[in-house]
Amino acid sequence: MKILILTRHETHKPSNSVYGLARALTARPEVHNVFAASLDHPANRDFMHRKTISATPVDHDFSFQPHHPVFLSRSVETSISGFDFIWLRVPPPLDKDFLDKLCRIFPKDRILNHPDGIRKTSGKDFLLEIKEVCPPIQLIRSVPDLIGFKKRFPIVLKPLNEYGGKGIIRIDGDKVWIGNDTVQLFSSFVYGLRGRPLNYLGMKYLKNVSKGDKRIIVVNGEIIGASLRLPPEGNWLCNASQGGSSHASEVTKEEREIIERISPILLKEGIVMFGADTLEDDSGKRVLSEVNTLSVGGVVPLEEHTGLPLSEKVAKGIAEFMKQKLHATSI
Repeated sequence: MKILILTRHETHKPSNSVYGLARALTARPEVHNVFAASLDHPANRDFMHRKTISATPVDHDFSFQPHHPVFLSRSVETSISGFDFIWLRVPPPLDKDFLDKLCRIFPKDRILNHPDGIRKTSGKDFLLEIKEVCPPIQLIRSVPDLIGFKKRFPIVLKPLNEYGGKGIIRIDGDKVWIGNDTVQLFSSFVYGLRGRPLNYLGMKYLKNVSKGDKRIIVVNGEIIGASLRLPPEGNWLCNASQGGSSHASEVTKEEREIIERISPILLKEGIVMFGADTLEDDSGKRVLSEVNTLSVGGVVPLEEHTGLPLSEKVAKGIAEFMKQKLHATSI
């Protein structure tokens, strides 16, 4: 198999997983070669029109270089049609128009994760389809929706299409927190919303949130590993982008049951790799709080915490899925 990995190198840090995953993928016996291309490369701004792309062959030296990115210094022009699969490692937000254009020049059934699956699952409202493994949740489209949901318990509002903890609002009684810092009266907050359409997923605020948000990485139905993200002192948001810290963790029996429940649903949508985030609810039970299906990160930091070859496990799951896909389409 010949595989193209699409990413954006200008967003990369040394801990970005794409480098280790790309190297591990080249070592798989099912894989002939791997190329990696950055959408930030000036030559790739119109690659969908040209149907060729400037991509870098992946070898054992393929690694993060802050001053001389390998995506610029070693790239060669190659035809899109020459690849068997495209693996998207593009950070959110991903323009859905980009997915439409990509599917016009490359078979969408050979793109991981599947573009239709990304569209369906990348919004937080996807959790409504699997709400039995989540805390109490509700779609919030209006002020009456908000007021009715808030009457039941303290809540969190998550913008449907944001990520990394951006735009999250916590409401408890008469107090409103926008992110970690701002506190205002609920009456003032609601006054500012009147006449505006709302676009939130409401979720019960869990008092045990300070015990951490656990990211479980799953590939082709198999749990790869898990990391517990803890909020900084005095804060309630656990995201690394909000100052949280990450530590290796074990997956509980409850979390395995959650993965067994949702993994077949996601695989049916073409979601081969995803991150499932769990929190501890008020009774001490782990529940699903979010699903990430685009450019799932955290593999390299988790490798460093555990000393386990997790990139190889991810590459094995991805390559085996691709091999199964090729076999199914050749019959």
